[in-house]
Amino acid sequence: MKAPLHLHAPVADATSDRRRAAARRLWRRRLLRTASIVLAVAVVWAAMALLNEAEGDLRQVRAPDTSAGATRLA
Repeated sequence: MKAPLHLHAPVADATSDRRRAAARRLWRRRLLRTASIVLAVAVVWAAMALLNEAEGDLRQVRAPDTSAGATRLA
């Protein structure tokens, strides 16, 4: 017996499955890229906020008055 001549349906299903899988991979790749960009922006924003707060704290600290002469090391 010969194989049937119409083998197009399984090939078409495999092609559509590949397309769906490729679309899923593309969607995941875009989602991961967006998430990584959002995470990077959040890290930079948090670092800037911490540095800004530290700078504000350092402004409250005054340097010792050196106009009276040399400071003593005790």
